[in-house]
Amino acid sequence: MASVYRRKGPNGRPEKVWRFKFKDVAGRWRYGTGWPDKQKTLHHALEVEADQRAIRKGEKIVLPRPASEADHALSERIAAYLKWGRTQGGKDGRPWDEQNAALKEGYLDWWVDELGLKSLVDIRLDKVERVAQDLLSGGHYAPKSVALRIEALKSLCLWAVRRGYLPSNPLAGLAKIDTRPRDPHRAFNENEVASLLGVAPPQRRLWYEVALATGYRVSELRALRVRDLDLSRPSLPLAADYTKNRKNARQPITQELAERLRSNNQGRPEEAPLLDIPGREAWAPLKEDLSAAGIVNQTPEGKATWHSFRKAFVNSLVRSGADLKTIMELARHSTASLSMEVYASADDARLRRAVEAATKHLDQDHQASPCCKYVAGDSSSATQEDIKKDPEGPYDELVMVGDTGLEPVTSAV
Repeated sequence: MASVYRRKGPNGRPEKVWRFKFKDVAGRWRYGTGWPDKQKTLHHALEVEADQRAIRKGEKIVLPRPASEADHALSERIAAYLKWGRTQGGKDGRPWDEQNAALKEGYLDWWVDELGLKSLVDIRLDKVERVAQDLLSGGHYAPKSVALRIEALKSLCLWAVRRGYLPSNPLAGLAKIDTRPRDPHRAFNENEVASLLGVAPPQRRLWYEVALATGYRVSELRALRVRDLDLSRPSLPLAADYTKNRKNARQPITQELAERLRSNNQGRPEEAPLLDIPGREAWAPLKEDLSAAGIVNQTPEGKATWHSFRKAFVNSLVRSGADLKTIMELARHSTASLSMEVYASADDARLRRAVEAATKHLDQDHQASPCCKYVAGDSSSATQEDIKKDPEGPYDELVMVGDTGLEPVTSAV
């Protein structure tokens, strides 16, 4: 029987939108995405399943399908979808950022060519799943890249369902892809930061210092404008349109860094970029400076990228002794697990210092314990008479007790 359910989001809370499942003409389970209204979603699922059951039992005749909304040229539907996204498709009704819009458009064009799609009804789960498996097994695409391609097509289908162009999302039953990075970004350590800042030209050094001081991503750093620099309370605010979580951000900086940014942009228009970091070519100058600093790009911890500055920022907060709430706020993370398990990393030197400190603490406790004060002492020898005369005295050798205990007396053989 048809039913509804909700998935859990990344934060562990149920998603707002209800999903449903029903049995089709062949008696197989099918899945779809409904609405935030549970009853509306359930009613829709029951109706769909009732139609399918009637067709299976021969109670309902399926006539040749006339031209419908789903038969419109797919290019028209994709154009309408992209227009919606560029105006109100983002979080809280905001438009997509242009990079996201361009990626979705490119991915959808790729699917049209790959599957030979003509209309929305041509999108089939088995075909998409086969392509995804080929991409993953071929090794030419990272799992995250494959997942993004599929997400673009699934989002188009969901948009079409909510507008009545499709009865249900044909890709709702598609299995998730393990998107854990094969080659994760690593954090720069303290020595690497010092080396990098020492060799970088003045302009690029300023880029890196702002990245290390704020934890802003490279796309967010590029979005900063001269007008954003706040000298009254030294900080760099950033509008929600440019942040990943689509929330306004304001990262505090030192007065000294604020003054250098002001001096570097003296006389420039307020709308001018604050840092002049290039677009897609941002990796080239960083790669050049890493090479000049003798920093190995690839290590067992991962690869060095622009994101390494953000990870280094979080690790510096941890080393400074900041509490977890402060770290989450400054890193703009919604969960503690993201801050501690993904961004913060253990340092071998800190691990060793922690073990040494713990061992020293245990040794002190051991020596101070009453049960051990006759075992570890300063005197060279002790007898039963010595202990009777000075029961509080220190003794550093084990003392044989008399035959008064429960153990039998040791006898010489």
